Amino acid sequence: MPRQSDLRYTFEHRADGHTLILTDRVGGLGTIGTRSDCPVLYQPMGGGDSMEPALNRFHYTEQVRTARQVQRDYTFIHPYYNQQHTATGDQDLNNQHQDYERFDYPGRYKRDIAGKPFTKTRLAALRNDAKLAHVAGDDARLQPGLAFDLNEHPREDFNDRWRTIAIRHEGKQHSSLLEEAVGSDSGTFYEMKASAIRWTSDWKAPLRDKPCIDGPQIATVVGPPEEEIYCDEWGRVKVQFPQTISGQHHLTAGQGMHHTTTVYQLQASERVVFQSPGGSLTLDAQGIHLNGVAITLHGPVTSTTPGAGQALTLQLQPEAGQTCVEKNR
Repeated sequence: MPRQSDLRYTFEHRADGHTLILTDRVGGLGTIGTRSDCPVLYQPMGGGDSMEPALNRFHYTEQVRTARQVQRDYTFIHPYYNQQHTATGDQDLNNQHQDYERFDYPGRYKRDIAGKPFTKTRLAALRNDAKLAHVAGDDARLQPGLAFDLNEHPREDFNDRWRTIAIRHEGKQHSSLLEEAVGSDSGTFYEMKASAIRWTSDWKAPLRDKPCIDGPQIATVVGPPEEEIYCDEWGRVKVQFPQTISGQHHLTAGQGMHHTTTVYQLQASERVVFQSPGGSLTLDAQGIHLNGVAITLHGPVTSTTPGAGQALTLQLQPEAGQTCVEKNR
């Protein structure tokens, strides 16, 4: 849900505690220093031990990615409206061709107010690696989400503010050396590898596929406690699956589901078929009644209905816990 809603998070570590930060734009996460002073040196030809941490590799790449995202979805409230929304990356394409289109269905939204930002977010997620800088060095101050100012690069346009989006630290220390490590030929090793974007660019996390539901599932019909049969304003029954955390069969814990012409009582079980892999569209396929017999017959019951010159007799004879039905005309 945070990915689809364009939310991302990071941690701010301090001596007095740690803070979880949620934001919808990476530009609000700050820098590794102050807002005006966060320099990181670039020293590709450094020999021996450097006087201060620096980056020794800086590789900038641009990739061809999706230029236009088109999505559709379906809702039973407006079945003839395809809910199509389109997002284009005009400001970020530069020399890339604009006809690289991607079409997705379902878009996982039911209203236009959600479809427009969802489509825009999905396009940004597909283009999150269109322009990346890959760096390496020993400056451990770099953190995901925080920006830094690159200095002393031979290309002046690269001496700009960059924002780290991913980082990997690698260190080696031979434990067998212990206190004899001073005179050893192999000492400790540390290297940092990271990916960064320009500070003017926004970054969206890649969208993952929604977990799929394989095959039919069993669910329990739920509703208000004072009702025996309940449907909502669209004729849907509410069901609750066994894996629901609350475990209480009440209306607020249920999920709306379209049903067939059969009317099910509350607390009855249903065999639910998912019409979409993500479970957004469900349809009951078969009812499994858990209620017992409404009345107990203590003896034979015969009912005769005359008409058209003949009689129709219905006789119920419960014997040994079974009910037999006989019809005589």
